[in-house]
Amino acid sequence: MNDVPLFRVYVKKGLGLLFDSKLSLKPHILQIIKDANRSLGFLIRLTKCLTSVPPLKILYFALDRSKLEYVCVIWDPQQRYLVKSMESVQKRFLKFLHWKKNNKSYPPRGSEYELLLKEFDIVSLEDRRIISQATMLFKILHNLSNVPEFLERLPIAVPSFFARRHSPFYLDMPRDFLSGSPVYRMCNALNVVHRHSLVDFDFLAGSLSSLINGLVKYFKEKY
Repeated sequence: MNDVPLFRVYVKKGLGLLFDSKLSLKPHILQIIKDANRSLGFLIRLTKCLTSVPPLKILYFALDRSKLEYVCVIWDPQQRYLVKSMESVQKRFLKFLHWKKNNKSYPPRGSEYELLLKEFDIVSLEDRRIISQATMLFKILHNLSNVPEFLERLPIAVPSFFARRHSPFYLDMPRDFLSGSPVYRMCNALNVVHRHSLVDFDFLAGSLSSLINGLVKYFKEKY
């Protein structure tokens, strides 16, 4: 244009998120994984002389896991390979904890990730994103987060007859693109919690702390 060459942009940053030409958040997720691996390497080098597990967990939660969960309600990955890539960061930390706890002995090659989660009483990143989605939707429903534009888009289900158990939100079968939208994922997370009775909880009358504690307890017990 005006004798100035125009270059095609494949990745663009907007509102703190990285989008590609297909409006996918894959570049943002890959950047998060890269940053988290870098900060985990720094943490491992920094704590060479530290042998106690609780302080190591606190440092990991503050320096590394916070990166892997920041605004995850928006960019929660749907592709399994991205989910596994994110979990690999935490698995790397759990192996480091095992090495520290067991006199510099790494777990056997191919050890189950769930066994490491159970050993150190930690919830997987995928399950924590479900908790974040359910928590965010609870805050919107109870006006703890003032997002009226979001609230008016919620497909709240009103049963036409008395049902002992029904999903709190009505969701159509989505197309691939819509299934990754924050509204759909948050409503679906709360539907799954309600439908499978993951926690004994009343979404309209219960408290936020009861919801979070119940979900954390459920996910820890399933390992």
